[in-house]
Amino acid sequence: MPTYRTPGVYIDEVPRIPGRIEGVPTDITAFVGVTGGDVDAALVTSRAEYERRWPAGTAVATAVELFFLGGGTRAWVAPVRRLTPKAVARRIEDMHPDAALVTIPSDPAAPPHVVAAAATALEARRAMLLLEGPWADAADAATAMAAGAASALGTVGADAAVFWPRLRRPGADGAVEEVSPLGAVAGVFARTDRTRGVWKAPAGTHATLVGVSGPSIVVTAADQGVLNPLGVDVIRTLPRAGTVLWGSRTLSGDPEWKYVPVRRTVLFLEESIDRGLQWAAFEPNDEPLWRAVRAGVENFLWGLFRAGALQGQKPEHAFFVRCDRTTMTQADIDAGRLICQVGVALTRPAEFIVLRFEARTASAQP
Repeated sequence: MPTYRTPGVYIDEVPRIPGRIEGVPTDITAFVGVTGGDVDAALVTSRAEYERRWPAGTAVATAVELFFLGGGTRAWVAPVRRLTPKAVARRIEDMHPDAALVTIPSDPAAPPHVVAAAATALEARRAMLLLEGPWADAADAATAMAAGAASALGTVGADAAVFWPRLRRPGADGAVEEVSPLGAVAGVFARTDRTRGVWKAPAGTHATLVGVSGPSIVVTAADQGVLNPLGVDVIRTLPRAGTVLWGSRTLSGDPEWKYVPVRRTVLFLEESIDRGLQWAAFEPNDEPLWRAVRAGVENFLWGLFRAGALQGQKPEHAFFVRCDRTTMTQADIDAGRLICQVGVALTRPAEFIVLRFEARTASAQP
């Protein structure tokens, strides 16, 4: 510690502690679509801020409004003049670096060739694409998805999820209008991330959609029993719960990536650790660096374990970090390749809760 002998202003240089990893944001949502008005993309933090740059009356404007009503706080708005594959792909390639959710609000829903271009552009990004199902009824949805999500929607895989049906809300002059669900859905995602964590499923009785009167189609439990295994996340109105998201599945056929929160947690971990280890570039690739890397990743995962993001009663049950000569060969070390292996036990939604009851008759023995 320096010695301060006279009154005055002193400046101390505090060395940065290498290895500290901060979690990246997960609630910033990109809205790509036809907006009218300003053609420059921008990050906005309120509906009023949006309306100072773009007019109302578009699918994007409605989606952003419902996003903020539902608990969203930061929206990256990326206008296109026309909803074409090339225009959408370019906007996504130039997307805000912290955008973790991507939507393409339009009326009607974005066609498969546009969605396909968006999904391709997102392959280099750790973000999830939220899609709207374009179907007229549950039977239409089931037929289309049974034939394959790639043809029905334009993409398939762990980094996309589809929501259906559209939503109703009060319109002008007391009329009821049907709107895309994407803004309201993204608001639930953002609200859940902020209050519970990205590892919590944005579905259930807490996942209420704000600013709407209900889904445009009444979806029964039987309908959902068909659609849920096909990867359709259904919006339903339930007694005492209101209008809620009642599904949290991706479009992946891999059981490992079936659930939205599992996939998004992994994307969050990958991006956070990737950014958090940038300091290690050009450091000597030897034991001191490996210790620092292990310590940084372990401290980050320990914080997530305490927050409930990982399974296990003890940290050693929840994660492991390896960065040493068991993960790198001498050739790797000589070539400057730092290889770190990270394993995590992720929490998964209790999608099916089975209660068993035993009835005892009056004649039963105590």
